[in-house]
Amino acid sequence: MDKAVILDVFDFVSFHVCKHLLNHGVEVHGIWFDECSNQEILEEKRMEIGRNANFFEDTFQKWRPTIHENVKDRQTFIFSLYDLFIIQKDSILKREAIHSIIQYIAESKNNRLVFLLPIQMNRFKEDSKIVSFVEEAKELTGNIQLFYLPAIYGPWQPSAFLFQQTIIAKILGSDIQQSEREWIYDALFVKDAVSTIHEIMESGKPGNYVLESGVENYWNRCADFLKLEQQFIKNQNCAPEEFTEPCVRISIKKLTPIAASLTEQIKHAERQCKQHL
Repeated sequence: MDKAVILDVFDFVSFHVCKHLLNHGVEVHGIWFDECSNQEILEEKRMEIGRNANFFEDTFQKWRPTIHENVKDRQTFIFSLYDLFIIQKDSILKREAIHSIIQYIAESKNNRLVFLLPIQMNRFKEDSKIVSFVEEAKELTGNIQLFYLPAIYGPWQPSAFLFQQTIIAKILGSDIQQSEREWIYDALFVKDAVSTIHEIMESGKPGNYVLESGVENYWNRCADFLKLEQQFIKNQNCAPEEFTEPCVRISIKKLTPIAASLTEQIKHAERQCKQHL
């Protein structure tokens, strides 16, 4: 992969994908739909990327008129619907302009589409903007890879997740409340997940991939490390994820130890709290 376009690049998983690809010499065009309400956070993320000659960013409004340029260049479009789902920003999928991107990708055989999806999205199928959006994309193009992700944790994890809430609560004494959208049956450190996603993307094989830790009760083991009290975890009472199409289940080859990965997230959260107090 030589060139990637990442939509909503400053969201949680998208941002880590961006950093990983840049570290591997990939040219990344980062597009964001809505300006981040917290400019300090946005600037901090830009500083993490640094002055990288392979990184270009733009707003969707400014970038959109140029999407028909360089049609001969092979581009991989990466869209983390996972992030939109978790932070309940999936209403942007109603925008006609976003659907036009999918049509553009489908028009060129050189383009490839990668969706990062929440493993639990089918639980919300009756009222899911994401499900209908994915189905539309699949009808338009066959050159598509779908990655289904469990709970993803690490630096910059949104406060919608229990892990981040628990960490922040210990620092600031804030309340903890589980989101109904959170998946508590498996977890992956974001850097491990992104590394595996990149490896599969490089294979170029279209298909559906489910990423797993391969370790029993891994989410609970992470919760135990954080001393997350069970009283804050709602009983979701749902069966394991169901998929209407065949999926390849991928266990992460090398998991970063829980102590190391969560300590990295804790230290990052502590720095963030200290800077913004």
